[in-house]
Amino acid sequence: MLKKYALFLIAYLPVFFLQADKFSSDENPKVTSWDVFGYYSYLPQTFINNDPGNKDLMKLDADCRKYEFSPFVYHFHKTKKEYHVSQYSYGMAILFAPAFFTGHIAAHFTGDEKDGYSPPYQYSMLIWYMIYIFISLLFFFKVIARLFSLSIAFVLLCVLLYGTNYYFYSIYGAGMPHL
Repeated sequence: MLKKYALFLIAYLPVFFLQADKFSSDENPKVTSWDVFGYYSYLPQTFINNDPGNKDLMKLDADCRKYEFSPFVYHFHKTKKEYHVSQYSYGMAILFAPAFFTGHIAAHFTGDEKDGYSPPYQYSMLIWYMIYIFISLLFFFKVIARLFSLSIAFVLLCVLLYGTNYYFYSIYGAGMPHL
């Protein structure tokens, strides 16, 4: 049993250290930039701005520009009733919720803005993303280790990690739903 988890860690640790290196080198990692902004914006709009219908698109645009997530807000489309509907579903926002609430608590202690986008929220997203990646890879490894020998399971884990887009998105695409 110990050998099984040692093989898992041998395969996973390079990804972890690269994630940690990227995590520590960014002053504000901007996890919620570009498309992730559209997935994530449900949370600050609902729980901080009390505007789940996105009536005030100017606030979203100001936040997007302030933190340089993207040059403009392209994620929303106006309805006949003056609401702005996100072109992204809220499923990822549910997955991001623990990170959002952790970031909100951290923002209270650090004195950063509690707007949903300041550095505590971004770092929280990175940490939760690393946790999700660890859990998903561990689950994958446990399943294939039951179906195949440990050496084959180790090779399959390495192929998944280093031979597919999983490697890129686990390090450079935090928050993207492609995993």
